[in-house]
Amino acid sequence: MIHRAAESAASLAQVFAGIDTLPDLLARRAALTPSAPAYFTERPDGVWTAKTWSEFRNDVAAIALQFRRHGVASGSRIGILARTSLGWETAQMAALACGATVAGIDPYYPDTLINELVRQLGLTTLIVEDASTFGRLSAANRNRFEFVVYVGDDVGQDHGRVPGLDKLRANGSGAAAWNPEARPGAAALVAFSSGSTGKPKPILYTHSQVVHACRSILELYPELSPGTHLVCWLPLANLFQRMINFCAIAKGAASYMVEDPRQVMDVVPIASPEVFVAVPRFCEKLHAGVMQRVGERPLIAGLVERAIALGTALRAARPGETRISLTKRVVATLADRVVLARLRGVMGKRIKFIISGSAPMPRWLLDRFSAIGIPVLEAYGVSENLVPVAANRLAERKAGTVGRPVGDNEVRIASDGEVQVRGQGVFLPTLGENGASAAALTADGFLATGDLGSVDGDGFLTLLGRRTETFKNAQGRWVSLTQIEAVLRQLPEVEHAVAIRMPGDRLIAVLALSQSVRGIPAGAPPDAAELERRLGGTLRGHLARALSTLPSAMRPIGFLVVSGGFTPETGEITTNLKLRRTAIAEKFAEPLRRLANETDSLPSDASAAPLLTFQ
Repeated sequence: MIHRAAESAASLAQVFAGIDTLPDLLARRAALTPSAPAYFTERPDGVWTAKTWSEFRNDVAAIALQFRRHGVASGSRIGILARTSLGWETAQMAALACGATVAGIDPYYPDTLINELVRQLGLTTLIVEDASTFGRLSAANRNRFEFVVYVGDDVGQDHGRVPGLDKLRANGSGAAAWNPEARPGAAALVAFSSGSTGKPKPILYTHSQVVHACRSILELYPELSPGTHLVCWLPLANLFQRMINFCAIAKGAASYMVEDPRQVMDVVPIASPEVFVAVPRFCEKLHAGVMQRVGERPLIAGLVERAIALGTALRAARPGETRISLTKRVVATLADRVVLARLRGVMGKRIKFIISGSAPMPRWLLDRFSAIGIPVLEAYGVSENLVPVAANRLAERKAGTVGRPVGDNEVRIASDGEVQVRGQGVFLPTLGENGASAAALTADGFLATGDLGSVDGDGFLTLLGRRTETFKNAQGRWVSLTQIEAVLRQLPEVEHAVAIRMPGDRLIAVLALSQSVRGIPAGAPPDAAELERRLGGTLRGHLARALSTLPSAMRPIGFLVVSGGFTPETGEITTNLKLRRTAIAEKFAEPLRRLANETDSLPSDASAAPLLTFQ
């Protein structure tokens, strides 16, 4: 392990020596491993084909040449409004090579928000998925662009024929010299806050900050080697996925590009990644899906549970501990090879670990994945700091924490329990629109994250919830909305759960039913009476048992059950599956108010007979 880590450190030093812009990072990678696979894409016939690093760099140079001919230059702002694809990645790098700043706009945002962000950012060029997506913009926004490009084929538009990326690449091929104009201190990226508690807020980062963040992230994981397989499936408008892709350039990892995130588990066995980047909700659904399939065969289900129990005991034992008998160790090893290896196979043959971010993962789920043999390494980041605040490493991890501080981050806990961080990755308040976020910085330069936490004696950070999601009620008892939601999400009927604090500190939860329970196509939910008939009694029983595990102060006494799922398109969750709490409270304000009035006559602890309203 020491040798491999030293080897990795030497490789990183070679990659990053003298590099302070993203185009230079790509040029270095193309020079180091020109013929190695960079990206895999799926053809219409289902065959996956590779594009090498030298080919990718040449494509970027060709498109950058065409961008320059259409006026893209240093200081230009380019927006990309498209789903994840190799075209997205190529367009971004080409724009960066021109010295432009790139804003990724999530196509799952509502039209009103997309139009507001386009206007707010003052974009001059737009890379858009297709004519239909472009049509979501208002006439005023459509007319503001000097240059529009489609990720797909050319399509006629009112203000001329719009070129596709493929045509730009073909027109520039063979004539494009590599001559990037990016500067270290210039703005490279526009990222956005998640928008979980309000409207997304733009945040700008420089090239040197992004390169610094890449090195900081890669130093966390010395187990990764050039040629590692990754799966790019989260929206590229998401800062989390964009940073992983930049890290892949630095490391020489090959990424399988998944345009439809619903197909990701079809691609994983083909890609067989060593590392998989996920969010907690994905891991919950993956575990539920695997266990459902196992449960269809009772004999196999029993073997799996015994194998997991043995795996848990073995991994919990300290090296050399004698209370785990030799016989049990042998049985556990056999169970791992025969039973658990098949479960791990869902993630391919080479999986080493999963990196999870964006929200806390339930402890029980961390333990289950660990027992199966796929460690989940939780990391913690905020949109205002390009470097993850803290992260677990494979060799240094502690379940239930988000690990130790990353890179040059200084982490402290304020007197009120808030996590604060200072480092090179924190946004610069003097850059672009970042001044609007300057209030989040303390006088000595620490970023106030809005998260509550504690640091143990080993330096591991534990998050205790958002300040806005954790409060002390009138009886002086602490309430964590996220802890309530974690318990409710374990119910088989529930896909999403959000706890809402109502006047008088009474708690009501909105429950979105899982698709399997609805048993009907999306967009055609049954009426409330039918839901009540089918699920009322069963759901009440499951809720009563779940609520009994929570402290009395954290037990909702009313539940609003909605048949339609929460989706990014309808605005209840972000594209990385985080709840948009404020949007949900606003969307269901009237039924929540009515339900709150009904609970006025109930005792403060009504967990034995929770009040349900179906909508």
